[in-house]
Amino acid sequence: RTTVFYRKNTPSGTYVSWAQADADASVAESDEKNNVSNPVKLSVGTTPPKGPDLVVDSLTAKVTGSLFASVRYSARVCNKGQSPTPSGTQVHIYYDRKTAPATGQHGDKFASVPALKPGSCMTAYVTRTGPPPGIYISWAQVDPDNWVKEAIETNNIAGPKNVVVGSSPGADLAIKSLTAQVYSGSSVHYQIQVCNKGTGTAGTTTVDVYFNRPNPPPLGVHGDQVTLVPQLGPGACSTRTIFRSGTPAGTYVSWAQVDVSNIVKETDEANNIGGPTKVSVGGTSNLPDLRVTSLATKVSGSTVYYSMRVCNYGQQAAGSSRVDLYYNSPFPPSAKQTGNDVIKISPLNVSACQTIDRQRTNVPQGTYLSWARTDRLNQIQESNENNNLAGPRTTTVGPTTTSCSTVCLMAVQCGLFSPVAFPECNTWCSKLNPWEKSCVDKAVAKHDCNALKSCAPVPPPPPPPPPGFCSNICGYLQSPCNLLAPTQQAACVSLCQGLSPDKVTCAQNAQKANQCMQALMCVF
Repeated sequence: RTTVFYRKNTPSGTYVSWAQADADASVAESDEKNNVSNPVKLSVGTTPPKGPDLVVDSLTAKVTGSLFASVRYSARVCNKGQSPTPSGTQVHIYYDRKTAPATGQHGDKFASVPALKPGSCMTAYVTRTGPPPGIYISWAQVDPDNWVKEAIETNNIAGPKNVVVGSSPGADLAIKSLTAQVYSGSSVHYQIQVCNKGTGTAGTTTVDVYFNRPNPPPLGVHGDQVTLVPQLGPGACSTRTIFRSGTPAGTYVSWAQVDVSNIVKETDEANNIGGPTKVSVGGTSNLPDLRVTSLATKVSGSTVYYSMRVCNYGQQAAGSSRVDLYYNSPFPPSAKQTGNDVIKISPLNVSACQTIDRQRTNVPQGTYLSWARTDRLNQIQESNENNNLAGPRTTTVGPTTTSCSTVCLMAVQCGLFSPVAFPECNTWCSKLNPWEKSCVDKAVAKHDCNALKSCAPVPPPPPPPPPGFCSNICGYLQSPCNLLAPTQQAACVSLCQGLSPDKVTCAQNAQKANQCMQALMCVF
């Protein structure tokens, strides 16, 4: 929430202002040390003194990993004075201090600051590797030795910035949604949305998927396949992806469980299971089978026109139902999620179809991933309840292009890259020339795998890992690490075959150092 205050009849002068939330401590918080803002300097009725004036405009920190973490600090340094600064000074980062650093006191690490013209800024980056789990109070100070003679020498510090590595008290992980979509007849694409409902930070952990169980899996029992979940702050969510290929025909009842190994200490350890979601692969029966056979879009100015075609591919007539249209979702919407537009459809005889046209006006510029789902409420009993969703249909309004994350999601579905090669795919996508990018945008918009494959050469897959490496590292993750179950070994070995050489080295080094979680992060 943004709150605005006005101060009238302010005397001339230079003011250093602060803001503090919950100043009277009326709210009990998980962290009582981050309620005070950085200072803001303002001159009223006076002309700022001549000369340079360096300030740390902002200080941020991004944590990756948990048991083997790294922290990337970003300090934005600006010259708010009237004269340029010379080159040669530095901005220092202080990893953990209860109080602000003093003038002349050097930090744990520093970065160089180039010459800055009046009003210009630069961003310096500092990385800290391997800090143990905990809460750190970090600061930044530019020109600590007063090498630059400034108009104001008392505004060179930013902080404190609380940095949480690993988990902090109050974390509570839960599965918000579990969806499954069948591709190419026998490949099941699971999407698991994991959220931290608590007040503390949840460190890096894992989420398991159970392909077929009539009942919820027991707590602490590993599933059929596993993937990593990154560190999540309070209220944050992350959608994770698992692919199952070569699935035999049948109907499956699938579940998911986060933090099976209890890596994260949570306020509620009993809410980590999500599901069930039903997945039907192949097979027919004497029932209706509704499908959205096509989802097309057309753009005119800021209006998007949608056209959906729903058909009954079953062996029996289908009664009245509905189709939900989702304007924009980066991942398949769950069966429980209501669309942005809901349209009734008439009864459909065997092999009959109905076309539904809709429009959305005043659409902001951007790229949208649209979906359509028929019979969301399961009003019609069907031979296959898992083929009611169509999408994504990529639509661009205005002069924007498809993001590389969207391109790579489709590239994996089309088999151009393995599920563990998202970084390599992003690198490939970012280096496309304008013609290739235009071709890729059109292929993604049509969801045409053959067209996507023809747009640009795809780098060859990495050489296979050394003989025996995959079985060795996957066995290590099972025992002594206890991060995989025996039923997950085959999936682990399969994923491992697509690892790049640097990831193989990463896993080998982690195993030598007996760092279980780091080894898992290297493989997955």
